[in-house]
Amino acid sequence: MRWQFIDQITETDEHSHIKGKKRFPLNEEWHQDHFPESPIIPGVLQIEVVANLAGKLILLRTLKESMEWVAPILLKTGECRFKEIIRPGELIDVDVTIEKYNRRIVYSSGALYVDGQERATISVASARVPVPTIGDPAILVPWKVEEILEIFPGISQDMQERFEQTLDRIKSEPALT
Repeated sequence: MRWQFIDQITETDEHSHIKGKKRFPLNEEWHQDHFPESPIIPGVLQIEVVANLAGKLILLRTLKESMEWVAPILLKTGECRFKEIIRPGELIDVDVTIEKYNRRIVYSSGALYVDGQERATISVASARVPVPTIGDPAILVPWKVEEILEIFPGISQDMQERFEQTLDRIKSEPALT
């Protein structure tokens, strides 16, 4: 992913709730236009923070339930309320909950906090798009499993063992070409 809108995942139940942190640095290029004298975090980036964290939870939940690799794609935003300005350099605590999860579309809601004060609430809908593989899935899966373990350092021991067993099995099987 070119843009990473979550710096750290701090908590997840691996099913319907996830928390993370984000701090937009003061030196990002877009500050020159939004607004040079008094920069603020644009609402569209706040939406992307929620969508990004929701996507990580969607991916983790899908992997846990079916070991299927999906690309969570933002479909639309629902209700968004920007209550207070968020400025570059402020540490944003992000709290996302999956409200409705089905085979194709996942509805999530999130809130952004700075110093414990709610600054925005945002609802998003994301598509669960299966990532296609060419030939044997084992060709692509090892890096994905390793990435999962890196992205989610706080996943349960059970999930970590399942991913590691899958990785070991895939690495021991010859790839079909």
